[in-house]
Amino acid sequence: MPTSPLKEKLRHHLEEARARTLALTAGVPLERLPQTRVNDTWTARDVLAHLALSEADHRMAVERQDEARRLAAGGFDLDRWNARRLAEVAHAGPEEILARLAHERAVTLALLEAVPEEELRERLVFHPVFGDLALGKVFRIIAYHERLHASELAQALAAR
Repeated sequence: MPTSPLKEKLRHHLEEARARTLALTAGVPLERLPQTRVNDTWTARDVLAHLALSEADHRMAVERQDEARRLAAGGFDLDRWNARRLAEVAHAGPEEILARLAHERAVTLALLEAVPEEELRERLVFHPVFGDLALGKVFRIIAYHERLHASELAQALAAR
């Protein structure tokens, strides 16, 4: 079955963002990732963990709409959510985080492949931060979010 043009475009955005992230970390000693400050709160390792976790969270919003709506109705605080999620993987080393990053992307790409083209354009899903969105936009957000954090990683890793 041929892949749709929209799926190809979304897959390209996801793969391009991930390739940039991995290129930034290629050749960086793994022990340096938890030591490199990206901002006042996060290290490079934290940013990579955040990317993996937020990708899973975006899929949760797609797959479990009731939970996404419940989070928003409860006064969703993105900063508090991110801090709690990062605390869940505080024990994980850089190797585990990189493996999780790869796993989450594989699951996201499988979901993208399974969704019919018309659903990407027409199915509305509720996102706790952005409200109702076309399903295809969620995949765009994942890629855009990664590009934003890749820029932060690039600056932090170049500074050392």
